[in-house]
Amino acid sequence: GLKTVVLQVKDNADNVNETNDTITYQALAAVTILRPATDAAIAGNVLVEAVGPATTAKIEFRIYNSTAYWPVGGGSTGSTNDSTPETGFYATWATSSFLDTIYNITAVAFDVNGNYIANDTNTQIKTDNTAPTATLQSPANGQSVRGTVIINVTASSDVKQVVFEYSNDSGTGWQPIGVDFSPVAGWTIAWFTTALNDAATYRVRANATDYAGLSVIAQNTADFTIDNTPPRLTIIVPVAGSTVSGTVNVSFSGGARHPMVSIDGGAAVNA
Repeated sequence: GLKTVVLQVKDNADNVNETNDTITYQALAAVTILRPATDAAIAGNVLVEAVGPATTAKIEFRIYNSTAYWPVGGGSTGSTNDSTPETGFYATWATSSFLDTIYNITAVAFDVNGNYIANDTNTQIKTDNTAPTATLQSPANGQSVRGTVIINVTASSDVKQVVFEYSNDSGTGWQPIGVDFSPVAGWTIAWFTTALNDAATYRVRANATDYAGLSVIAQNTADFTIDNTPPRLTIIVPVAGSTVSGTVNVSFSGGARHPMVSIDGGAAVNA
């Protein structure tokens, strides 16, 4: 249950200060596997740790499923022994020697005479040696964007989270945008670009991580443009304040695409 731990200190003048914190106390079984936990997803070389009673001289670690059991390094059937209680009971699970599937791990404790003491088992541990996949859908290479941009990534079903970043120098340096922790609405994030400088050297990337900690990066392979500045137009003819009649050619300068002209608030027509 809950326990309160109090730390009290006193200086040479007998001034006293103390602090406290609440912890959850859980009594350990005769043998307890501390890691990896039940239902964990693991990858690479994973530390296996167990504790036993004071009489424990050796712990055997066995990885097993419905077909066989193996030492933590894989290979032929068997177990891995740690006979050094003075340094704790550890082993390294080499997941690359195992298929990507579900396993259980058992720790069996023996005393100095080889007598069985107790065991503990953690179950439904998934080894994962395959990185997830991800594809950046938007923004696209060469696109021009403004305002609030929805960054969208598709990823494999084992992805746990996606971290989004942007670069304003064609991928040399990267700045954070945010993290999406749920694929319910797709792996997306709203990026507010109005505070950024207009430039044609932007890229985004998404780092997708699975439950075992493996990751993959999806990113733009070419730059796109952020443009939050409206175009500027200058009417050259007719001159402000002038009087015109008949057919008048309207001319203007500026960098607009698809310019349109409206007279006295009337319907706009293509220029």
